[in-house]
Amino acid sequence: MAAGAVVSLVVFGCARIVISWFPMDAPGAERTAHGTAHWLLAVVTFAAITSAAFELRHALSAATPPDHSHIAGLVHWLSWLLLVAVSTSSMRLASRLISCAVCSSTDMSTSSDHAAR
Repeated sequence: MAAGAVVSLVVFGCARIVISWFPMDAPGAERTAHGTAHWLLAVVTFAAITSAAFELRHALSAATPPDHSHIAGLVHWLSWLLLVAVSTSSMRLASRLISCAVCSSTDMSTSSDHAAR
């Protein structure tokens, strides 16, 4: 795996852990220090996972065996969709894309494990 992707995933994981200590501000309420910290951590989280997706896209394109080329294609499109979602501040869409990527990659790795047996 590309070193940049590993670093991005570590940053993503750390930000996801720390964000739980800072609750969001209620919609329409006055901005608080905790709400601002939550927003900044959310930006770091989504930027890190988008960066990891692009890094993985390049690594998978170069190293994926031909029978797993669909994984590289999926990561390619998800990385671009994540970039659009994050750049347009559509955090709900970005969250759904991350969930989709995790579920599909887990399903693909499970099915390739079964095929290897």
